[in-house]
Amino acid sequence: MGAEESSQIDTTTCIRPYSKDIYNPIGGGRFIPERGFDYEIDADSNKLQSNFSLNVYKAPYPCIWSTYFPKKITPQSRTGHFSAIDEDSRYVYIGNGITENNEMLFDLWRLNLDSLEWENVILSGDQLQPRSGSKAVIFRHILIVFGGYSGTEYLNDMYYVNLSTGEVKLAQINGPLPTGRSSPIFNLVNGKVYSFGGFDGKWVNELCIFDLNTTQWTIIPTEIQGRTNVPSVVYGNQIYSYGCSKAGGILVIDTATNDIKIVQTNGPSPPSTSLGSGMVLVGDHLIYFGGTSEFSGSLMYLFNIPAKKWSILHVCPDGDTTSYDDGVITTQGLFMIPKFQSFGTVYDPYKRRIVSFLGQPYNNYHSIQRFDIHDAIAHQNLQNDMVSVLNCP
Repeated sequence: MGAEESSQIDTTTCIRPYSKDIYNPIGGGRFIPERGFDYEIDADSNKLQSNFSLNVYKAPYPCIWSTYFPKKITPQSRTGHFSAIDEDSRYVYIGNGITENNEMLFDLWRLNLDSLEWENVILSGDQLQPRSGSKAVIFRHILIVFGGYSGTEYLNDMYYVNLSTGEVKLAQINGPLPTGRSSPIFNLVNGKVYSFGGFDGKWVNELCIFDLNTTQWTIIPTEIQGRTNVPSVVYGNQIYSYGCSKAGGILVIDTATNDIKIVQTNGPSPPSTSLGSGMVLVGDHLIYFGGTSEFSGSLMYLFNIPAKKWSILHVCPDGDTTSYDDGVITTQGLFMIPKFQSFGTVYDPYKRRIVSFLGQPYNNYHSIQRFDIHDAIAHQNLQNDMVSVLNCP
């Protein structure tokens, strides 16, 4: 496990992305010497330009963005919540978090991926502290929740929720425990839960592995600097994560060897310092969007895992529930969706749709964001196949 080359970012500040990104700042100019051109923007303007005065680049097979307002009860607006998908039942479970008024929550809701309506899951059993920054996975219809921050202390407890009954049970752990922490990378692979990083007042760089059979933690020190509040997905026996680092590259945890490495990439990548972004796995691709940045909108990025290459996944409003005026258009004609951060997001493989919810900005009656990617991904796969054929000896 090799050491990273740059220092850890400060999560209390917004650090400008490195010059590889293709965003345009709002209310200022930008010059990239190695590219030899300048992006000029009216510093007195509240936005780039009127969206009607710009020529929007319209990709032949874009991702279609739409919104849906649930007709029934919805969770309280929040950030710092966990989210986990149960693909068998087609429910997404969310819980805990912190409100705009700094109220810590301890609850459980589920989103039906077919109706996009919410349902409150009534909890019983053990009474635990409200918290934000806890993380969760689902194993055999049991929700496994770890850690978080109570407002006064970082937590290292783990609890189970029976998703059939709502019963909460504090886990009985054998052996030593990890230190309390908030918002680590947290994924389930082959009957083991892998937790890396998180924040406990300092950057945590341990790889902690919880065996669900023995109920024991294994704690492995690493030389990789910690991450917090970043998305992660499981691809085969590896965990992929991006963000919260000045160095760039994708963090990869190999669960077969417990090695962690930073994989350098090609193409126009997202700001590497971003926090609270969303990322999903679709076949051999990662789709990444949102998070903290100095910009008023967000591009959607596509990462080809085998090729280690980023590209822009072009997004188009559906023209009914969303329009170009809902986002920002760069002077290059690229449409940026509104900026969301610390939200939940999942991929629905049956409808080939990304669904995102909650997070910032806080809304009293929040909408669900939908990104239909079937045509965009099909076109990308066709391009990849053509490249593979051309590269054959």
